[in-house]
Amino acid sequence: MAPRPLDEARVTEYAREIAARIDRATPAQYESALTWYADAREIAVTIADTLGVSVRAGAAILSALSPRCPWARNVALALDYAHGREVRTLGDHVAKCDAIVALDRAGSDPFAVFGDTSPKTGPFARNIAGDLDSVTVDVWALRAAGISDRAAPTTVQGREIRAAYARVARDRGLSPAVGQALAWIVERGGAE
Repeated sequence: MAPRPLDEARVTEYAREIAARIDRATPAQYESALTWYADAREIAVTIADTLGVSVRAGAAILSALSPRCPWARNVALALDYAHGREVRTLGDHVAKCDAIVALDRAGSDPFAVFGDTSPKTGPFARNIAGDLDSVTVDVWALRAAGISDRAAPTTVQGREIRAAYARVARDRGLSPAVGQALAWIVERGGAE
């Protein structure tokens, strides 16, 4: 079955909100956004090297440990996991990391643990691994799109928000991931 068409009026409204955030970004915020995913990828490389898995698996581990977690803590948890130390987070996040490693070592795609409908973790892993056309939709990306509801977006709403980020970013000569990172940084008030 073909996906339901996007509501262009909603995409335009989300784009207007996102553009308002991006257009008030400082040069320092632009610089942070331009390097954010490349810096995160370097951490994924460290995790991958430590575990003897692919960079995609390292990125997936970072993403699996990321829900409702500040970035510095996310990195610390992922490094603890990679070094075999106790990981103080939800058990299902650790189980996902174990599944990621098992999939990767079996020659399968470690991103399979996220499924096709994840608005945050799947796209976040792809962004960290280097796919800058994907858009991560977390609570801060929702807020930057003008949505204050903390619940996960519906599948259609997620597609509309991703389309809005892609539109605004490309209008400004940015990749969708960098546009999302920039709006996220402005909305949060910093890159952490």
